[in-house]
Amino acid sequence: MLGLFEKKKSPEERLETCLKKKDWDGLSRAYYDMGVSAMDSGQLNKAVLWLSRADTIYSASDEVYTKTSKNRLFHKQIVDNCSSRIGTLEEAPCFTTNSPQKSSVFGTITITSSPASPGSRQQKK
Repeated sequence: MLGLFEKKKSPEERLETCLKKKDWDGLSRAYYDMGVSAMDSGQLNKAVLWLSRADTIYSASDEVYTKTSKNRLFHKQIVDNCSSRIGTLEEAPCFTTNSPQKSSVFGTITITSSPASPGSRQQKK
């Protein structure tokens, strides 16, 4: 009966099932759910990873994007919320936003975080 009474699967089982079935909508939703869970529990680095994967999967195909961006029975639209969460995480203090200083031929780029301008970039010559 549409799997409504099945035992709830672990995230890893959901990912495996979706990959076997090539269910890209389901796979993006599984990664989205993992990202939301990680974000809610304060695991910001994992949240960036999972939400970015969800975004990549549903953005790869117009068909998947259309399917994922619709509200359906038992399936909420995740596209806008996923993008919003990624934007929030870009401002959060986590590994991806506080990377070490990098040097190149063009100068040194230093990434700083301050209350006035979190994640602002300054280039030194």
